[in-house]
Amino acid sequence: MLGGAFAMQTGDHVRMDLFYGTWSARKRAAFDTVTAVALIVFLGFMLYGGIASTTYAIQFKEKSFTAWAPYMAPIKIVMTFGVVMMLAQATSSLFKDIAELRGRPIE
Repeated sequence: MLGGAFAMQTGDHVRMDLFYGTWSARKRAAFDTVTAVALIVFLGFMLYGGIASTTYAIQFKEKSFTAWAPYMAPIKIVMTFGVVMMLAQATSSLFKDIAELRGRPIE
């Protein structure tokens, strides 16, 4: 979860370069804007569920159903933090794509 934001920042995430690589910078920015908005909506739902799940884990001292039985709260806190970081990076990418569409790229 924590590596997702870094992968987005460095451009190491997977995309279909068969078509994407031949497009102009402006067309790529338009496509990336649409996908960034969809990603932000998805991450918003993930954040909502992550906060609810983390609150439950803290409130009821939830443990894993394994022989080791670790507390789940620290794991869920880190996962929720990862979603927040990914949401921040997706928002940053959205602003960069919008700037590219307007003809003033942000470096």
